[in-house]
Amino acid sequence: DPVQVVETRELIRELGNSHTVLLSTHQLSEASGLCNRVIILHNGIIAAQGHPAQIAERLHGANRVRIEAKGSIADVVGALKTVNGADHVHHLESIAENVHAFEITTTAQQDVRELIAPALAEANLGLVGLTRSVLNLEEVFLGITQAEPTVSTHD
Repeated sequence: DPVQVVETRELIRELGNSHTVLLSTHQLSEASGLCNRVIILHNGIIAAQGHPAQIAERLHGANRVRIEAKGSIADVVGALKTVNGADHVHHLESIAENVHAFEITTTAQQDVRELIAPALAEANLGLVGLTRSVLNLEEVFLGITQAEPTVSTHD
């Protein structure tokens, strides 16, 4: 029942303001939306714990940036490959006529978002959108539980 789901979420959030709430679930989207700290168990062992975004960052070991740009796919890819630290550039989808979404993956420690706009401007391409991509909790869980051997990542 959608109404009860919303009410239950609100109750958990309200209780969480003054109490520790232990939520055991396989609904990872719910855990991600409700919890500021998660523990991932794999084969009865704590495989990871912490804020979902922190676990994702440690697991992925790279930064991902989604770029929406106006121009041909080839021109945008060419411009994005000039960004210092852009290890991989991937076309994700076409959004509108001559507007496309891309993802840059980088292992650089610096935030490459500030380098993207100048690279596109230099190539006379338009920047439509720019966001940092984060692994969702399902991707984190699968990455941890499918990796062998299990390694504990603690805060």
